[in-house]
Amino acid sequence: MANLYAVKPSPDKGLGVFATKPIKSGTVIVRDHVIMKIRRPECDVTSQQVQGAFDALSKEDQAAFMALHEGNLPYKTKLLRIYKANAFGDEVHAWVYLKLARLNHSCAPNAEITETDNEADVKVVALKPIQKGEEVLISYNGALEEGSKRERAMVTKENHGFECNCSVCSLTGEEAMLSDGRRRLINAISHKLEGFEPTHLYTTGSVSGLTPGKAWKVVSRYKRALDVPLTPQQTTAYSFILTKLLEAEGMVCYELAKSYATAGLSLLGQLHGFKAAVVLASAQYVTEWMETGLSIMKTVRSPGSKDVTELEEAWKLVRKSGHLRLARSLEQKLIEPKGKNPNKPKKGTNRTPSITERFGGTAFAVEMKAPHRLLSQDECKALLMRQRREICQSA
Repeated sequence: MANLYAVKPSPDKGLGVFATKPIKSGTVIVRDHVIMKIRRPECDVTSQQVQGAFDALSKEDQAAFMALHEGNLPYKTKLLRIYKANAFGDEVHAWVYLKLARLNHSCAPNAEITETDNEADVKVVALKPIQKGEEVLISYNGALEEGSKRERAMVTKENHGFECNCSVCSLTGEEAMLSDGRRRLINAISHKLEGFEPTHLYTTGSVSGLTPGKAWKVVSRYKRALDVPLTPQQTTAYSFILTKLLEAEGMVCYELAKSYATAGLSLLGQLHGFKAAVVLASAQYVTEWMETGLSIMKTVRSPGSKDVTELEEAWKLVRKSGHLRLARSLEQKLIEPKGKNPNKPKKGTNRTPSITERFGGTAFAVEMKAPHRLLSQDECKALLMRQRREICQSA
């Protein structure tokens, strides 16, 4: 695995990790073991704690630790400056990894840190193809990456002592405004899907002196539950919109895979609510979104990982849905005997025909009861209204 990368100078960043050969998405680039773990008190890690953890290291690890980047933050001792510049953490613990410490930051990372079965170990996985000679970059800011350029700059400057000049932060003019707008929407929609009103860094005042994990803990205190929970229709729409915003920002990540899957599962729930018929386009979208989510998850997570396995199991259950099976069997019955490929793009286009186009232009839904009549949109609406009346009368 070590031959996938080399540590060498990175312009304006000290040292960095660079690919020595092309790296495919989902590839584990680095595995690392924690050498220093400190429990955080409410007031953050103290110099005494850092000194004690350092003294417990072997002479070899002490030498390697002291060779790490010192950073530019004004802490009293070199030991504390190195720790602050290289520690990762959450609200409970802070960790230092020797290999991970060489990875530089980007607001549009091409790799991310993921956990392993051993809580003391982590791995860095490629989020997208990385070319030979390209620097491997991760995000230092976690959930704070959803902020605007100004908000992200505040975090990197005050917590890490540098100004980010990544491909996103280097945008200017209209492109910068569009990126900021998309990231604010990502923040707002993500919060709503989690059941909270949107929270922004600027609502909390300064986060000076706090690590990203600590800063996010402060931000989280301002979280307020939604006054009115999202409807199933809103959950589907918001999840799908989120996928497009993440893709537009080049954020190929776990959240993108999760959003596609959430959109698919939410829409399937709506399909199940209409027991009289299957809306064909909706059945197609459920299938496409679940398959896309699983494909992305396999890209950003290693084969056999918990996240991949859980989504594979969810997709197996989705495929057993009576609504999807009916739509799939009807498609096979109507099209496959003709010897045509229903997924082949129309002549002169790159677009795959929609499921309604495959069944004929007037087909909008298929009735659940045999003989499974194809229904127009008006016929489907009438059937839906009849179902609603029957439910009201039985109540």
